Amino acid sequence: MSSESELQTTYNSYNSQRSQAEQDKRAIDAKIARLKTARDQIAQEKQAIDDLRQAVRKRENPDEAWKGNRRDTHSEYVKSDFRTRYNNYYDGVDDLHDAIIRRIAQLQNESRNLGGWIGWLVDQANNLWAEIQSLVN
Repeated sequence: MSSESELQTTYNSYNSQRSQAEQDKRAIDAKIARLKTARDQIAQEKQAIDDLRQAVRKRENPDEAWKGNRRDTHSEYVKSDFRTRYNNYYDGVDDLHDAIIRRIAQLQNESRNLGGWIGWLVDQANNLWAEIQSLVN
């Protein structure tokens, strides 16, 4: 059986580790909140980009009353260069959105793991406290 002083040292160590884990968990949870805000803002931007992309696609074939080289040049630009570049832009925003979603999931897992670690430390500290109380009585 351990002495009261050894048990108290271990108890203090568990409490210190718990305190640090709680601080780490709060920091992770704050990151998650910020990332969720960014995710939502990017989702709105992504929708606006897609709305504009759809509007431009509707203009790929301009009014038949417009004739000549400028119409042809416009149509070719919208169908090729503009569409390709805008699709690449949209895909980049989509990739960013997906990366944020993955990072949120990763941080949520870390937060849950810390929560389990905190629970274990609290359990151990409570058991030690009970043992210390038994030694004192």
